[in-house]
Amino acid sequence: MPFVLAPNLWSRLSGRGPRSIAARERAHGDGLLVDLDSPEALEEVFWRVFCGRDYLCGDRLVPMTAAPEIREKFARYVGALLQEAPDKRYLSKNNNNVLRLPSIAAAFPQAVILVPFREPLAQAGSLFRQHRRFCSPEHDGAFTRRYMGWLGHHEFGPGHRPFDFDGSLPQGDPTAGADYWLQQWIAVYRFLLKAAPPQAVFVSYERLCAETGLVWPTLCDRMALPALEPTEALRLPQQPRPLCTDTALQEEADALHARLLARAL
Repeated sequence: MPFVLAPNLWSRLSGRGPRSIAARERAHGDGLLVDLDSPEALEEVFWRVFCGRDYLCGDRLVPMTAAPEIREKFARYVGALLQEAPDKRYLSKNNNNVLRLPSIAAAFPQAVILVPFREPLAQAGSLFRQHRRFCSPEHDGAFTRRYMGWLGHHEFGPGHRPFDFDGSLPQGDPTAGADYWLQQWIAVYRFLLKAAPPQAVFVSYERLCAETGLVWPTLCDRMALPALEPTEALRLPQQPRPLCTDTALQEEADALHARLLARAL
């Protein structure tokens, strides 16, 4: 994917050739089909190129604050992406943004920042399964390692680097079970409850699926979007909940989840 930092140039060049390929399931194995025209989250390349030393450490990722000139450069980058967008709305889906939400809010004061969350063990189990999947011989190759590193994608897989908000990292083996990933869930959402900007909107995935008729219109209203019905019913994944071997850890996660629910739509 060349010219990521010159998206309009690449759009003009790539539009000249044939682009007909069959959609296929993405590497995550989650049923989502992708093809050459599927949206892709590549903006992390911008942050890695201009601010990589501020948040990418050898064994972890840490919070960062972008300098004013970097925020202005990012706003121009987003503006370039919007040149051919009829509605002039930009949707960023980037897990690493948890490290820089105040900087994003400063660059885009009118932005709505959505903070989705799942039930703790469901999220920990999902991360655990993805980590094992991407560490398997089928996925763990030289190209996958380079590509995910180039994207700044370290949430799971052989290039995994945990988020570190307070000088501590999750303990244990990430390939052994859900406990490691539950520690990361706690660290992320404890930090977000404290550091998320005022325009952050917390969204419970379980509540969105179970009470779509209530949560969806409210969410659309907060984003100034028409409350069109979802094209497909929102359903929870039918995955078994993993076991947590640490009772205290489970209780801490449950208490934090209750705080998130109290603040969420």
